[in-house]
Amino acid sequence: MTIRNFKQLASLFIILSILLSCGSTQKVIMDSGKVYSVKNNDFFIGEKNVTEELTSQQKSDIKSVLQDRLQAEEQRAEELENLNNQIKSLKDQIKTLEDKVETIQDKERNLEKAREAYIDAKMALITKEREFEKLKKNGNLSDKDKIDYEKDILKLREKVVETKKQLEAIR
Repeated sequence: MTIRNFKQLASLFIILSILLSCGSTQKVIMDSGKVYSVKNNDFFIGEKNVTEELTSQQKSDIKSVLQDRLQAEEQRAEELENLNNQIKSLKDQIKTLEDKVETIQDKERNLEKAREAYIDAKMALITKEREFEKLKKNGNLSDKDKIDYEKDILKLREKVVETKKQLEAIR
């Protein structure tokens, strides 16, 4: 039993004791079917005080039944508290798992974007290189066009390297 549980149990016991000592009336149903109301040390059936009519054994039996019921109520209260704590713990676990799922989904989206950026850069480079080679082969390139194509190809190669690094960083 943890200190917190012990404090809660002690608090519950004190509250029950106060209720009993402050004159609250407790109903007790006996095996015989009689319903007694217990207030302090007085016993009633309906409105009639039957304290003097009961033997000390009967009073003891009634108090014992009452004590058993109060202990059972206290135990149910503890069980309810434990269940509420378990529910809170499970909710916390669910929240943690939902956060992890969201993180994974974000990573997957970022990975897909990086993959697409890499593929686009690679395809642009391949297209530009083929176009350059085709024009070079046909002799349709001026020196200026050749320099422009080489600059474009260099930029595209840098973009491919950059997007590949971004992709690998996400993985």
